[in-house]
Amino acid sequence: MKTASAVLIVAGALFGGDPGEPLLENRELSACRQDPTGCAIRSSWEVMANPMGNIRPSDASLEAPEELDRSVLGRRFSLLESWHRLDGAGFLVGNELGDQVLQEIPHGTSPENRNPATCVRLASPDSLPWRVFARLEQVDHFSDANLGRRVLLLHAPSLGSPWPHDRFAWFGENLPPYSLAGAGASWMSPNLYAQASYLHGWLWQHLPVSDILVPWRANRLDATLRWKSLRWNHLEQSLSRERGPGSVETSAGALAWTFDSPQILEAGIRYRTESARGAHETSVWSVGPWARHSLEAGGWRWAGFHRVDREGHLARDTVGWNGLRSRTRLSAELSAQWSDRPDGIRPELESALTGREIAESATEEHAYRIDLRVERPLGPLVLETSNTPMAAISPRAFVADSFDASGRWGRRASLDGILWGWDRQASLGWIPSEAFSVECAVVARDRWGDPAEQADMTPAKRAVSWSVRLANNSGLSLRTSLGWNSGTVVRNLSNRPATAGRGWSLDAWLRQRLFDDRLELSLTLADLLAGNEPDLPDGGQRRARLLVAGSWNL
Repeated sequence: MKTASAVLIVAGALFGGDPGEPLLENRELSACRQDPTGCAIRSSWEVMANPMGNIRPSDASLEAPEELDRSVLGRRFSLLESWHRLDGAGFLVGNELGDQVLQEIPHGTSPENRNPATCVRLASPDSLPWRVFARLEQVDHFSDANLGRRVLLLHAPSLGSPWPHDRFAWFGENLPPYSLAGAGASWMSPNLYAQASYLHGWLWQHLPVSDILVPWRANRLDATLRWKSLRWNHLEQSLSRERGPGSVETSAGALAWTFDSPQILEAGIRYRTESARGAHETSVWSVGPWARHSLEAGGWRWAGFHRVDREGHLARDTVGWNGLRSRTRLSAELSAQWSDRPDGIRPELESALTGREIAESATEEHAYRIDLRVERPLGPLVLETSNTPMAAISPRAFVADSFDASGRWGRRASLDGILWGWDRQASLGWIPSEAFSVECAVVARDRWGDPAEQADMTPAKRAVSWSVRLANNSGLSLRTSLGWNSGTVVRNLSNRPATAGRGWSLDAWLRQRLFDDRLELSLTLADLLAGNEPDLPDGGQRRARLLVAGSWNL
């Protein structure tokens, strides 16, 4: 049966994740974790990885302001995030289970060849003043469903050519969702830090509103200069459309001052200029101040992020309290977000690329969240419950005018009414020793109000999971997770709502640490109950995957 979500919901959304366990995937393996639209080659796994649906997280303390504009037409790509924070060497290789590659040696090329993921990172020790780093990363997962379409878009390229620019990838023949390589260097003294890096490769993106699939050749140069409490970041990024008209040139950065002892206070100026060439040309610019703070006193905490510029404004604030009462830990948070451009989409750039007028609502969006948590030991067990009633005023959704072979046509519009949400979670853990632990969790999510049937996505209403972890003194640990969730509806990917049915997911992790934890080897079996079929429009085949990773910390 097609599963609607794998461990990204079950182990992440239900438990919040175990910081000591190996990651299911490296962060860059999923380019769609923040939003179900504007992805690289879309997969149901990645779309369903956003369990909150249309109600946006609003805790400003969870994310620092983005100094550079690491996005493509407003949709953020995790693969374009800062990637050079590594001390030593690391690799990740993986493949979809059932690959026939071993049969190709005696029998020739197999049409059932599955798709790999490969990542290699190298960095000199961060204890030295001079530091160099490099990375090559290519992910082919979920590429089969769209391979024929991508071949047509590129006018049947020579995939057997020895030159990467003919294959749109540094290696292989799968026209992968992205294939990127880069290097950089940094220098550090007691009061001065300087860093620069360059990234080059290829990526695919569905345009944020029209959903047209576009192949890009990407070049990015970014630099950081920090002197005491002052910091300057700058980015130069170029995206050139392969085998077709279109390009996007971006120059962005920020000047910041930071006070960080022990409270956090950061403020500065952000700027960006951007131009697009396609059906016609256009250019936009933006500049404005921003500030972030996190202030604590006793059990109270106030965190916030505020930005205003030529394109709009964004304000997030969270007030929270936590304390211990008779062995019971209590916490409460009230969060709010206000923005007239919460999506960050630049519609004028997409209009220039497509030649169609792209509309984006500028109506103020309000999002509020109340989060209450209770954690209490019950003999050998630990019970944790959370209750999150939420409300979002005038949420946004894609409103379709038409669909055709090239994409969808419509606008991002502000919906009438209030979208309400109420999430409840209860988890029970048993940890008799450091070598053994068991966790189980139950989650319920409800959405109602006039916009509930128009929002881009309705998350799974019910979910349960069960997890077991084993470990020993030699640094070896094993963890398994079994989960079930109800169906999920995605309304903005086709002319009719798409439903990913309820189903089970099963995942397993094996990790070994050696040499005082400097060497770490991990193996992940992900989505073992996948059905090998797409379960969303334009989605990739849901297949079980094997990922092997290793890192050596210098």
